[in-house]
Amino acid sequence: VESSNISSLGYHDEFQIMSIEMLDGHIYYYLDIPKIHFDNMIQNNKEKTDISSIGSYLHRNIKGNFRYIKIK
Repeated sequence: VESSNISSLGYHDEFQIMSIEMLDGHIYYYLDIPKIHFDNMIQNNKEKTDISSIGSYLHRNIKGNFRYIKIK
């Protein structure tokens, strides 16, 4: 992905877990994430506009709305 803070994204369909690895090395697992959110983040990455960046989407739609586990 192209992001100023995020190095990679992943999604596990069966468990609805989205993994996010930050450029600083921290890894987060967001739980019970509908796949549409992952798809939207990937689409936003393709569009490459500030308002639709992956980080912006994460802050607007995921953080504070879904549980997460910080792995590292």
